[in-house]
Amino acid sequence: MERVYVTQFTYVFDKKKHGEKKFGKSLTLPDQSYSIQEMLEKFVRGIPVSTATNGGYDDDPDMDNIDPSRMADYDLTTLTEMQEEYSVLLKSINEEVEKKKSEPVDEPEDIGNPPDNSTSSE
Repeated sequence: MERVYVTQFTYVFDKKKHGEKKFGKSLTLPDQSYSIQEMLEKFVRGIPVSTATNGGYDDDPDMDNIDPSRMADYDLTTLTEMQEEYSVLLKSINEEVEKKKSEPVDEPEDIGNPPDNSTSSE
């Protein structure tokens, strides 16, 4: 029995083994897509183009580590608003730190030197 190797030159495409099979009726509606020209016109006019976004899902969602840049409505104005909020928060934290530094610190009373327990007999 001779062994046959499949290479780029000996490969035979079989339509029955490859490709997708159609299941049921197509749900595509005509004229439900934007042309590139229409998308550019909407962009120039500032009209949001309602296109599907590629959802990114984390394997382990953690509510403490939410990345705001992955939100659907994230844009430069959102970034600017967040920077303003964080600068106000940082300023209030720095004021609290300065306030704590300027307050007098209650120092413990000077107890003095501890007694010398070594008795020297001379």
